[in-house]
Amino acid sequence: MKPFDSLSLAAMGVYASGFLIVCVLSIAILVMVIMLRARKRVLAISISLVAVSMFTLQCLVDITGHIYFHHELNAVAGSFAKLPCGIVLAILLLSACIVIFCLVLILRKKKRVITPSAVKESLDTLPDGICFSDEEGRPLLVNLCMNRISGDLFGQEILSSTIFWESLGQGVFLNEAKLLRTSPAITVQNTDGKVWDFRRRKLLIDNCWFYEITALDVTELHDLNIELTKRNAILAEVNRRLHNYSREIEKVTAEKELLAAKCVSMMIWAELFWPIVPGI
Repeated sequence: MKPFDSLSLAAMGVYASGFLIVCVLSIAILVMVIMLRARKRVLAISISLVAVSMFTLQCLVDITGHIYFHHELNAVAGSFAKLPCGIVLAILLLSACIVIFCLVLILRKKKRVITPSAVKESLDTLPDGICFSDEEGRPLLVNLCMNRISGDLFGQEILSSTIFWESLGQGVFLNEAKLLRTSPAITVQNTDGKVWDFRRRKLLIDNCWFYEITALDVTELHDLNIELTKRNAILAEVNRRLHNYSREIEKVTAEKELLAAKCVSMMIWAELFWPIVPGI
């Protein structure tokens, strides 16, 4: 089998293209492995793939330069140039198979692993606002809804959760929003009519304290509460009238009973003292 450096330029270009593709895929796999925090074994394999593919590409560049530009070959590139074409092809095919295998494993793992970007995308789809910050108030994770609420109320995104929370409690807003209550939660009605219920709690994670601020859309509950208050007022008025009506009925009934008693008493006195007329 003839050595590798005896191949034509077109054939070397095919080999170089193959190793270039393997190199690019190896680098992509290495990046995904780091992002997914895969096992050390997979990380070692991906690093080895990148090293082998880049080493092979460098050897191909040196061989091409030696053939067409008469550059001197170092010992490693010279040894690689004398390798049989079958061995070089075997290295290329083996590297490609390992790359494909690693790529399949990583794609399968990616479906089972929740990445930070996936968490952020999920939080951004929530209709309610949420903000995580450290103990000093520095925001660590804020979804789109919470930043939008902060923009409506204060004209900017959350830069400090501490200042944001204090401003909510003080009712210092740029627009005509209304502070409805501050306990047990801070409730604010925005100019668009939406009512937000803000709550904050302290979390201990890995011996570190964090703050979680949530904003729940309670517009429907607030409207129902107002409607319930109105209905309770109407029911209270109806109950008052019924109570007065009941008292009137009791009064009229008592007067009727007293009048009936007087009539019976008069009839008894009439029978006792009225002169008896003969023939009647």
